[in-house]
Formats: sequence, C-alpha cells, structure tokens
Amino acid sequence: MKIIIIFPHLSSNEKDEHLTYERAIREQFISESLRDIYDIQLWFLTSKSFSFSFFNSSGYPTYFPIDKIKHFKKSKWHVSNTLKNALILAKPDIVIFKGLGYYLPYWLYKNKTLPNKIGFIVGGNTFDILLPVASYIFSEFNYQIQNNYKIFSIKGICSKLGKYIPDKDFILTDNKDFDIISIGDLSRRKNHIALLPLAQKWKILIIGDGPLKNDLLEKFKPYEHNVHFIGSLNRNKIAQYISKSKIMVHPSLSEGFPRVFAESFACGVPVITFKKAIKGEFPDNKVGKLVNDADLEEYVEYVLTNNKFRNEISRNAFEYANNEFRGTVIKQQFQNGIITLSNHTNITSIYSLKYKIITKFYYFYWYIDYYFYKLLSNSKRFIISFFKGTR
Repeated sequence: MKIIIIFPHLSSNEKDEHLTYERAIREQFISESLRDIYDIQLWFLTSKSFSFSFFNSSGYPTYFPIDKIKHFKKSKWHVSNTLKNALILAKPDIVIFKGLGYYLPYWLYKNKTLPNKIGFIVGGNTFDILLPVASYIFSEFNYQIQNNYKIFSIKGICSKLGKYIPDKDFILTDNKDFDIISIGDLSRRKNHIALLPLAQKWKILIIGDGPLKNDLLEKFKPYEHNVHFIGSLNRNKIAQYISKSKIMVHPSLSEGFPRVFAESFACGVPVITFKKAIKGEFPDNKVGKLVNDADLEEYVEYVLTNNKFRNEISRNAFEYANNEFRGTVIKQQFQNGIITLSNHTNITSIYSLKYKIITKFYYFYWYIDYYFYKLLSNSKRFIISFFKGTR
C-alpha cells in the first residue's frame, strides 16, 4: 500500500528545508518503522523554484515548489502544480495531509482519477473546513476529538496520534544544573517576561531566539547571574538540557500542546503553565500544573522547595510520557488508523446541509479570489510586455 503524507504549507519560520523536515520527526519515524508493511513517502512544499530530495536523510522526503503567485503565499493556500502532477503519476492508495492546506485537499477530493481516501493529522487550536473531504482524522489531543471531531469519533474514524519522542530523549537524571527551564521563540506570545519575578531567586535557563531577544536581555540584566539565554538549539540537544532542570515553566499566552511538554515529561520534568493559555491536556497536578497567572510564582516556590512532592510528580511525568509518547505507541496508533482508513471513503453525507453550504461557499470564495489575482497577474504581464514591445 502506498501512502503519501503531504505537508501542504511552508513552516512559518522556515529558513531551509532541514528545518521543515524537523517538524516531521513523528512522520519520519512512522515511515521508517512501517516500511516493511507500507510504502510511506513524505512530501513537502518549498519556496525554491525546483523539486529535490534529500537522499541522505531517512524517509527520503521530496520537496515541491509552490507556484509563484504573490497573493497565494499565505500558508494555508499554497498551490503547487508540480506536486499535483507528481501525485497523479504516483497513484497513491491513501493521501494524508499534516496540518491545514485548504486548496490541495480540495483539489484532491475533486480529482476523480485518484483514490478518494484522504486523511488528516491535526493539532493545535484549529477549526477545520476540511472536514467534509476527510475519510479519517488523526488528532493529537483528546479534547480535539471530543470538541472538534466528535462526529468522526462516533463513526469510528477518528483517533489519537500523539506526539512522538525518540527513545534516546527519555532521560532521567538526579544531576540538576538549573531550577527552571523555559523553551520557545523570544516573542510576545511566548511571554518570557512572566519569568522576571522568578529570576531573583531561581536559576533559569531560557532556550530560544526571536525578535524580543535584546529587550529581554536588557530586562533580565540585573539577574544575569541567575538567568542564562543560550539561543536556539538543534532539536537533538534539547532533551539533555531539559533533563538537567528541575521543572519547566512555560508562560505562553496561547498554545495547543507544545512538543516541549512531551519532551519534558520524557525527562521526568514537571511542566507549569498557564491554565487560560493551554488547550491541550495533561493530568493536572500529577505531572505538572495549570495555574492562574497570579499563582505562578507561589506554585513554582512550592514545587522547588518541596522535594518529596517534586520527586513524585517527576516520576508520574516520566511514566505518563512512557505510556503516551514512545515510538511503539505512536506506531500502533498510526497503523490502527490506516487499517480503518483503508476501508472508508469520505463521509460528506453525515454533515448537515448548512455545514456543506458554508464549506462550499468558502471554497467558492477561494476560487474567485484565486482566479481574480491570476487574471490580474497575467494582465499585468501582458500590459508590460505590450508596452515594452512598442518602444
């Protein structure tokens, strides 16, 4: 069985293709571990003007250029005729989209020459207009299944596909160099400034880079003996730093269930984060804590000064990660979903007429928008070439 997993838009912070491939660590593992059963290929979009593959990388990801239409460089509306043509030639049995990509899934759904077995791997806080074209949904969180994809769950065609942590990143150690670790882009949303009240008393490690770097360095300067900024790190090194920290404090203003949570639990490091910001779930007060903004400083103090309690939730965190994020678990979750997906086609008929009309209107708007700008672009080129020719 041939399965193609498509990443239908560029990474928002893409600098090169290796960075894009890094966000496919779970899908890479799946393609490797199930290669004796399925032919699983990973396809990405690239801002380069040509297709290419990294043959020295496991899984052999293939990259396809996005069409150079200025208006449609928006991440969810990328178009790639090169990818579309390759998909027709590849004739896959199943196509799975990782994340949102409104145009490509709809094109595939309408293309009658290709099998109509379309799956999605979704995470984060998304409302997905793709639902009517899906044959199966892999969701990263239970709350998504209950709230967003309940009708799929009732029909038995939605299941969890959790975060994947490699075995080498399950690290337990009693040697702790830092009290607190915080990982994320140095941006307003990640809200690292909330760590400032903790800086005087606790030794803090901050991993990440971003537009607020200089501003944060200035604000934390009075506590530079305690607070260490080490910039961005290769993903392979992050677990080593997490394991040497007592707790993770993640003060972000808005999140789903970030990968660093899973990485922390795999190192037996409890996570403390804001209740109002986190939509993903974990066992509250057993492997970490969802706190109110005003309670952050007090709870951090409690955990760091209460060794018995911290050791208990550390053990819980490691056990939780062992049951949720190990490769054997993820492999089985994916395989179970594929078995079900291979026996289903899309289930558009279960949706209400109102929902179908809204979705069709959305795509109709996109097509009008798309062809208007395409016409405008072609007209502009014609006018320029005409006047150049009359000189």
